[in-house]
Amino acid sequence: MLRYPAALLLSAVLLAQPSISEKARQVADLLLQEKYAELTQLFTPELKQNLSEETLRTSIRPRFQALGAVQKVLDPEVQRGLVRDIVIVPVQFAQAALNIQVSFTKTGEVAGLFLRPRVAPAGPYQPPPYSKPGQFRTEEVTLGTGEWQLPGTLSIPVLSLIHI
Repeated sequence: MLRYPAALLLSAVLLAQPSISEKARQVADLLLQEKYAELTQLFTPELKQNLSEETLRTSIRPRFQALGAVQKVLDPEVQRGLVRDIVIVPVQFAQAALNIQVSFTKTGEVAGLFLRPRVAPAGPYQPPPYSKPGQFRTEEVTLGTGEWQLPGTLSIPVLSLIHI
């Protein structure tokens, strides 16, 4: 006889629910396949008022068509928040790359849907070619006191190298 049947049932239900990444991928797939009626069923009431099927059809469809065919949909990137969770689904089109950003309520409803250009990640910092590190020195400084302290780096010219 099972001692905790309710706990086992709850565990089974939770395991059967899709992850937030899977939900975001579903949203992206519905959007890319132009299944707007199905997509809006996942929206919060507030989002349904502001982003209707007709708005999706007249605003999103032409933008996607201009980008060309979908080449690849990459793995979603999850950012957990206190009130909303945000998932970015990167999509590579023939003409450009785009992020489909989906925000979810804690109950799993779609609360926001944004299209953003996909920007290549920045590499490590490289000083500009005009920078001559030997002509200045740096000091770490702190401005302010208490909770308003602000750390910074002060660059000071080396006076022996300056010609007047």
